[in-house]
Order: sequence, then C-alpha cells, then structure tokens
Amino acid sequence: FVETLTENFDDIMKNISSIDARKATATMMEDRDAIFGLIESGMSFGALNNSVMTAIRAWLVDAARATLTGMEGTAGVASMEAAALLHSIGGLYNEQERHTTRHWRR
Repeated sequence: FVETLTENFDDIMKNISSIDARKATATMMEDRDAIFGLIESGMSFGALNNSVMTAIRAWLVDAARATLTGMEGTAGVASMEAAALLHSIGGLYNEQERHTTRHWRR
C-alpha cells in the first residue's frame, strides 16, 4: 500500500479525478437509463462524481494514517518510507482542497 501510494501518487490522483458516473454501463440498457434518470433527478452527475471522489480520497487518507500509526514505536516512523507517506497524505489533502474549492466556486 505504502509503495503504491508513494510511488504512483500522480497516477492515483489522475484516476480518481477521472471518475465519471456518466461512463457507467449496465447489462440492460433500461437499467442504465433508470439509474441515470434517478441520478439526474436527484443530485446530478457532477455532485455524485464529487461525492465518490471525496469518499475515495478520505479512505486513502484514513488508510495511510492507519499505516503511519502502525509504524509508531519502530524505527519505521522516522524512515524515508514514513516521510514519503506523509508527503502523499499532504498531497491528498491538497488535492481535496483544490477540488472542493473548484466545486464550490461553480
């Protein structure tokens, strides 16, 4: 987890930022149409996408912080791995702030 989050951070952020419920598929076209209709009559695709991206980023932060907590009491907490993980957590917070600010300015 740590290696993926720290070494592939930009790819992870790019993938999260590309989430778009409009690209979803369903086996039955009428199911897809019904689901899309519910989304459009409720929160909108933009709001749904934002909620999903926010939830994934929050999960990543929680998982990374739990990993750091597991490093406490060992030399690992002062390691380069821990520093890289802290850097990624900061990047997640920064990305979330930019996304939230952009979303609320609309």
